[in-house]
Amino acid sequence: MGDVTAQPGGGLCASRYATSRMGAMTFTQQALQKALTFVQTQGRAIDLARLGRLLGTSSPSELEAELSAYQNSDGGFGHSLEPDFRSPNSSVLATTLAFQIIRETALKTASDMIPQAIAYLLRSFDGNLLTWRLVPYSSTELAQAPWWNEY
Repeated sequence: MGDVTAQPGGGLCASRYATSRMGAMTFTQQALQKALTFVQTQGRAIDLARLGRLLGTSSPSELEAELSAYQNSDGGFGHSLEPDFRSPNSSVLATTLAFQIIRETALKTASDMIPQAIAYLLRSFDGNLLTWRLVPYSSTELAQAPWWNEY
């Protein structure tokens, strides 16, 4: 079988390469099927909605509803949106992941979430260090993968 890629907004493409931050990647039909089965059997509701949006089997409103459940009243995202970071608190890490989901799935209906998330990021910027702390100090006692302890 040929190689396939998922396209934002729907459908599988018989393209030879998928683009990622690491460059072009090739997927065989078998590898794609294994990945789909894994997400369908092990994924959270947000993962299923995200996959459904990429494959064109779920509506933007379904993904928006799932994603909005992760947004806190301060505009940031938390509630373990990043699975390796188990915090209900808003974090730059989870908020940037929300933006990645919005972008990769062409989720244009998320317009109500975006200004609040941008305001959260602006408030979270450390002007002294000229950067953001990915994981807030208030969350360092919570369960998280060890690699997030450094941020």
